[in-house]
Amino acid sequence: MMKIWGGMKTKTVRGTLAATLALALVFGAPAQAANAATVNGEQLDFANKMSPGTNIGYKIFAGNEYTSSIPAAVNMLMYPSGLSNPMVLWSTTATANSQMDFYQYSDSLSGVAAYATVWEKDPNGPPSNPGYRKMPTIAMDWRDWRYAEIRLNDAEMDSMSATTRKKIILHEMLHGYGLRDLVKAANKPRIMYAYMAGWTATGLTAAENNVLVAKY
Repeated sequence: MMKIWGGMKTKTVRGTLAATLALALVFGAPAQAANAATVNGEQLDFANKMSPGTNIGYKIFAGNEYTSSIPAAVNMLMYPSGLSNPMVLWSTTATANSQMDFYQYSDSLSGVAAYATVWEKDPNGPPSNPGYRKMPTIAMDWRDWRYAEIRLNDAEMDSMSATTRKKIILHEMLHGYGLRDLVKAANKPRIMYAYMAGWTATGLTAAENNVLVAKY
């Protein structure tokens, strides 16, 4: 049974810290995909990917105030310290040219800071205009997707530091590219670690970067 983390939680639930960056893209005890990377015994990525995923446009939609944090996170992805990868992203105002869409919303009750979803072409649509549909998480091990949507909760992120905002946005972008959350304590230094408590990553980390190089 698939277990979904609802987002980066900032509340304590029944005495258990539930501060997760996992958003909508995590399995509970996932089956190991044959070609997936692992780090400290955890599966790091889904078998499939965004296609095409390099040299893509990204769009910050109207009403999103994180117009500095998003480009900063993009730079963290493209120019990681001491690492390199083939990822290229450029800002666009045309929705048709974007494969990474950024939206803002406000929900002071959920405790979710941000979440990501991926979208695939609708095979049931007419050939002239197939449209897109949200892709189930489980299908990310079966087929590629076309683009990702990232939604930032201003009610939570507004009070965070610029550094934390950038890390959260980068974490979400990596979900869009097909990376999973990590939950073991040994993975606290990784950008894909799923909990705020003890999260020590400062940018794109090597194992995640290696996934991007291998996939794209």
